Amino acid sequence: MKDEKRILLACIAGIGDLVMASKGIRAMRNGNSNLEIHLLTTTQAAVLAKHYPYLDHVWSLPIREFRKEKSCIPGIMRTILGLRKVHFEIAANLYRVMSWSGALRMGFLFRLLRAKIKVGHDSKGFGIFLHRKARAEIF
Repeated sequence: MKDEKRILLACIAGIGDLVMASKGIRAMRNGNSNLEIHLLTTTQAAVLAKHYPYLDHVWSLPIREFRKEKSCIPGIMRTILGLRKVHFEIAANLYRVMSWSGALRMGFLFRLLRAKIKVGHDSKGFGIFLHRKARAEIF
């Protein structure tokens, strides 16, 4: 897979959002056979996503667990360090960020991952940390 471009799709919102994004993820695979597609999602959604044949790797981020118990921090850090080793060409947020705190968290995560191009929605200007922005009315 050396000549393949790697893309990280972040869908950290939950199972319903992953299901809604599935057609788009499948279309991306069908239109780009030379693309290595990784998905970063919640622990709960990762159980479903692991069965998607059009993904090369599924990463789970225990974000909901973190809200209840802070002992998940080492697991979150291991996931982020593992993602950093992949060297993504593109990191794309599939979930529409709806607050400044959400924009800061996603911007910080994408910054940690060091993707060359950061893509996502620019709903209400919350795409401030992105290189390429999709207008709100597109989605």
